[in-house]
Amino acid sequence: MDGDPIPTICVLGATGVGKGATLNSCFNTTQFGTSHKTASHTIRPELLQLPWRGTGPVMRGVDLCGFSDSEGRDTAFIEEMVAYLRNEVRYVHCFLLLLNSQEARLGLHLKDMLVALRSVFGVAVMRHVLIGFTRWDYSKRGRILRQRGHAASEEALGASVNAELRRAVAHDHDCACVFLDNTVHMCTDSDLDEMYSGDEKALVTAAFAQALDAVRSAAVGNPPFPTADLESVVAQRDVTKREEAARAHGGAVVEELEQEWARFCEALHEPQSLTEHLQASARAARGRLEGWLAQRCDSELEHVRSSVLHDFDAKVEAAIDGLLFRNGDRARSFNRQLRSRLAQEYSAFARGVASDEATSKHERFDAVRRKLDELVAAFVAEAEGGPLAWKPFGMLQEVLRVEQVAAREQIFREEIKAGAGGTLPEVTPRVTEPGALVCQLEMLVGRAAPRWLVTLSSEQN
Repeated sequence: MDGDPIPTICVLGATGVGKGATLNSCFNTTQFGTSHKTASHTIRPELLQLPWRGTGPVMRGVDLCGFSDSEGRDTAFIEEMVAYLRNEVRYVHCFLLLLNSQEARLGLHLKDMLVALRSVFGVAVMRHVLIGFTRWDYSKRGRILRQRGHAASEEALGASVNAELRRAVAHDHDCACVFLDNTVHMCTDSDLDEMYSGDEKALVTAAFAQALDAVRSAAVGNPPFPTADLESVVAQRDVTKREEAARAHGGAVVEELEQEWARFCEALHEPQSLTEHLQASARAARGRLEGWLAQRCDSELEHVRSSVLHDFDAKVEAAIDGLLFRNGDRARSFNRQLRSRLAQEYSAFARGVASDEATSKHERFDAVRRKLDELVAAFVAEAEGGPLAWKPFGMLQEVLRVEQVAAREQIFREEIKAGAGGTLPEVTPRVTEPGALVCQLEMLVGRAAPRWLVTLSSEQN
């Protein structure tokens, strides 16, 4: 580009949407052609250099060919449009994509045009797109209809078209929107006086001026997008592709980790080991990702490398927290069910043994005590969540002790009635420390304590 580039607005849109009328409004002129109904006036693109609003700084306006027109020239005009941008326009500050606010949708040919622009000039072109909704009603009546839900609001139209635009072009941001009623420029002051009463004319003209100023600000505020320097465009597309590839690869690494972890976390018995495994796995994956990025992200893409790693760290941390929470929540639920099942089993066993008078009283109570030890060992072996099992173990122990007391009272009821309660065998004592439970498991049932219990015991010593 030679010298300072002149701010350039290029309007895009279907025939009849008001491309020429919008440019005429911007430059306070009638030089840009306008279409009537479905007949396309713009057979060839137009490029004019005029003062803004007729008296302001010089700017350029570009009206490209209409699409979806009645003469069926759409497909052939795509190549001509691109050639015109490349050879005649050479740079654009703002692509003003115009849609009829009363029927705001991207037609098939308009989508084709946008995809063609993206294909030739890269996704970066979408950073220069401003969405304009024509035939917008600034009047009090229009505002009331939108407030009552009888017409789409600015927010609803912008969100709907941006979503459709993202699906069509596959860019990653929402484009800003302006709302235009070009009849304000096309009508004389006397026409406007007849159309609007009281101070409504001033409100309508002020809203229109504000919308035009938003268009001017977009053109003045954006850097020029080169449509002639294909080498720089190709280079920018290469950078964009490498950036997209880097971000996609970082996301894929996280997805692979989550799939691996999902398989690993089918059962959670020792959360310390799980945490260690997840963190070690994440560190290894991050190292591989750093190596991959180092080969593909030069100094020009250093910000992308940092961003991808930052996103990776955030997603992995959230994934680990989520896994630990979900598995911990599952472990708590499992332990509650296990505790209930063992308590019911012990209650049925104790009552059955207490009623069996075929053996001596002390033999029956010894069997009840041994069963408690067995069920404690079973709980410790089957419980999930490691340290999460310690609290439900305490609760189970109290329930079992209550059942054991009831069994002792049933077995020795005659001795209790006779006042010989002081000579009754003792109920299994409470285990209040992890270390004591480790010893009990080894001594009474001959089982080695699981790692989580040993670790918990050493931590509390």
